[in-house]
Amino acid sequence: MYIKTERLVLEPLSLKHLDSTHEYASDQETTKYMIHLPYETLKETEKFLSNVENEWSSSQQRIFEYAIILEDKHIGAVSIWIEEDNVTGSLGWILHKDYHGNGYATEAATALRNVAMSSDGFNLKKLIAHCDYRNTQSIRIMEKLCMTFESDTGIRKYKNSDETIKELLYSIETTDLRGRAIAETKSLLKMFFSSVNTHQHLVDVVASFRDMHGVSHISQQEMGKLINRSPTCIRNAIKRLNTENLCVEFLSPGKYVVHYDNILAQGVFHKIFNLLLCCLIDGRFIKEIYNMKDKDVACKHNIKLKTVQMFRTYLRDFVKQAMNENESDNT
Repeated sequence: MYIKTERLVLEPLSLKHLDSTHEYASDQETTKYMIHLPYETLKETEKFLSNVENEWSSSQQRIFEYAIILEDKHIGAVSIWIEEDNVTGSLGWILHKDYHGNGYATEAATALRNVAMSSDGFNLKKLIAHCDYRNTQSIRIMEKLCMTFESDTGIRKYKNSDETIKELLYSIETTDLRGRAIAETKSLLKMFFSSVNTHQHLVDVVASFRDMHGVSHISQQEMGKLINRSPTCIRNAIKRLNTENLCVEFLSPGKYVVHYDNILAQGVFHKIFNLLLCCLIDGRFIKEIYNMKDKDVACKHNIKLKTVQMFRTYLRDFVKQAMNENESDNT
């Protein structure tokens, strides 16, 4: 079972990843907060991966270990351990130290979380994650996964050490994720309608200058003054409106044709609106669509590739907020 995100591929971890796994699993800095690591010999890593392969081939598999692949390079791992109740899973991740700070751990963990809590995936009702109370970077990742703090009464004991350390527990339930998805989609709808209003205002202004042949004689500078927008904003708006030859078509400098007045009636904005509503009604986490390839979304919804690319512009700010900055590391 392979899982694809915008930048990564998650594939079953196996012995073919031996050298790359040992590179991070034997590193003191990378494994600082890992209970069973570091591995001191390649033989230890090989034994671990053999057990992982056996688990993947088991008819009663409960541990799902995925290699995180970035541009054909193995950079870490993310896993789900399903508990005996079959409705709860434990989420974990580790990332090579050279790749910290790029959002890869969050991106991989988010993708696996979505699969784990999807009815088409593992159909789990609850996910938990543990970390050392000093591991602030993993805490940030858990928060970005929409997990909430549950307790600080756990105890961790590290390999080759008798010291006990306080352990934090975070969790998320399916109902929490669905509520968050709806709230985020509503936010996107609000942003979308704000953009639509600007474009609709532009369409109305251009349409008001139509002559008897349906050609509007107005410069972009005049448009900007009438709707109180910069020349750059006007140029970008017209470019967007012409994604599928709709609304405002450029003929020549100062000459435009308005094909119809309601930009939500058809065309690209109408399709984007329907995609957003689909996310809201289905209660799907917005990143599920974000993580699909443009061509796959276009095929699934029977729309043009350019429409999907435009749809991405309404997701970009949200995704940056949810997935960027300096999270790194391991739990």
